[in-house]
Amino acid sequence: MTNQDLRRQDQLRSLRIGHLTTIDASLFFLLRTELEAAVSEGYTVFGLSAPGTWVSELEGLGIHHVPISNLTRAWKPQADLRAALELRRKLRALDLDVLHTHTPKAGVIGRVVGRICGVPIIANTCHGLPYTNLDPKKKRLAIKLIEALAAQFSDIEFFLNSEDMYTMRRFTRRKNPMLMGNGTDLDRFTF
Repeated sequence: MTNQDLRRQDQLRSLRIGHLTTIDASLFFLLRTELEAAVSEGYTVFGLSAPGTWVSELEGLGIHHVPISNLTRAWKPQADLRAALELRRKLRALDLDVLHTHTPKAGVIGRVVGRICGVPIIANTCHGLPYTNLDPKKKRLAIKLIEALAAQFSDIEFFLNSEDMYTMRRFTRRKNPMLMGNGTDLDRFTF
């Protein structure tokens, strides 16, 4: 390995990566494998969410939890504004290289606030658009429009299912959308 390769490896290992969700349970149950892999690679990993009962478990894995006390799962304009201002303050102090947002509300607020704060790379994972075909058409349209607006603030959009990627394709085309998939490894769970 050359000295240049070693320097590059050191630069990668010193990356500061933040994962934003609304609640700590999402960090622990949905993203734990991803967070643990980043820690094992030597990255500095931050989990940003409302504080809860899973914070100590996350910190035990080497993840630095950053509480966003005003962040809730419910959409409430005044509380959401307080959460956005709190997130802005915390992101500026963290000086992240990458902000990866997850969950609908954290994804919307995080992409916008992350860009405002100058985080160099903003990624979002759509874990599923938060509506069903039984919801009123106005609600479905509003969600699509909000997601489309928020996607303009990210560098890359990941999708767990092809239907959501197809639905959002015209808004994420320039964001290099990627289908990650999501499912159960059937080879691992044989009977």
